[in-house]
Amino acid sequence: MLTKGITRTILILFVVILNIGCDQVSKKMVRDKVSADDNIEVIGNHLTVTHVENTGAFLSVGDSLPKAAKNLLLSALPLIALILGLRIYLQRPALRLCRWPDFALSWAEGSEISLTVCDLAQ
Repeated sequence: MLTKGITRTILILFVVILNIGCDQVSKKMVRDKVSADDNIEVIGNHLTVTHVENTGAFLSVGDSLPKAAKNLLLSALPLIALILGLRIYLQRPALRLCRWPDFALSWAEGSEISLTVCDLAQ
């Protein structure tokens, strides 16, 4: 029988991996099916899909850096920090009052890891 700590770790890793998978699949679909700068309304004005590529970080910060420096500063170091953060997060005891923080932080970790891996691949 699995202990609560192992079950929690498995669920957190499952959410992280699920998020990375969904993020990568949706990015591939948009790149393959949506023209650059095209807008597709999915649910009226409530959900719109737009194909936009950002070659730098937030607001194109670092766009003018050489590729090696940009990869190191904007991809490799954040990925290391995210993995260390996930390790620390998994080692801390679970909050007994609410499981939402586990889900929310797992989702955020998965999103950021996926974004960073995608940046490194380009």
